[in-house]
Amino acid sequence: MGSRLRMTAERNMPFGNSGRDVYDDIAEIMDGRKGPHDPAQEARYDRLSGELALVLGIVLQSGRFEPGHYVRPSASGGWRLVPDKS
Repeated sequence: MGSRLRMTAERNMPFGNSGRDVYDDIAEIMDGRKGPHDPAQEARYDRLSGELALVLGIVLQSGRFEPGHYVRPSASGGWRLVPDKS
């Protein structure tokens, strides 16, 4: 498996317990596709994996799981939800 994904919660099965390719697990979660993933989607799955790490960091630091735009005022500051202006 030529995976560039770096999930560490369970190194061998970070997105499930299928025991298959990590990309197959992501395809099932994101696209509802069971079975072999589409290799053309691997770059997308890599990007989503990277975004997941950032999102988990924001959730843990902000203490909320709410969609929106988050900012971190400084490298040492925590993430804050920017109020919607609409």
